Amino acid sequence: KLVVYTAAMPLDHPELEEARKKGIPVIDRATLLGEIMQMYEKSIAVSGTHGKTTTTSMISSCLIEAAKDPTIHVGGILDAIGGTTRIGTSQFFITEACEYKDSFLKFNPYMGVILNIEPDHLDYFRDINHISDSFLRFASQVPPYGIVIGNADNKHVLHILDQLKCKTVTYGLTAPTAFW
Repeated sequence: KLVVYTAAMPLDHPELEEARKKGIPVIDRATLLGEIMQMYEKSIAVSGTHGKTTTTSMISSCLIEAAKDPTIHVGGILDAIGGTTRIGTSQFFITEACEYKDSFLKFNPYMGVILNIEPDHLDYFRDINHISDSFLRFASQVPPYGIVIGNADNKHVLHILDQLKCKTVTYGLTAPTAFW
């Protein structure tokens, strides 16, 4: 038995307290995903204040269509897998990387995606600078042989990409410097 909880759940929640009282181990979702991620050579973590589920679903669908047999954990129902989780047999693992309460700092992906950085979760973050600092720490966890893909239309994302030691690739709709 194991109880997995989200960062949104208070640590003194009655269900968590009851599990602890019964000796059932409890673990937060991000720690569990971080542990799972370590088992895969090609882990992909999709971050951003908006669009994580959609983008994770799109990348997952591409990997399935390319016959890469990925393991997937997405925050919404993905029709292509009939739910939120799929266990594959390859070294590909893809998941959302939520910034709330710095949850994504428990991940060490081979590839990071940063969709956008905007004011969000201001019950935890002080301001946009605090949010940006958290995203920089997340992206800095990608190893030097890894890659971070970022939105060149977002100035906060660009600022982070300029500070990384790993390879970076940009995309955008309006940024003239975007690679894609």
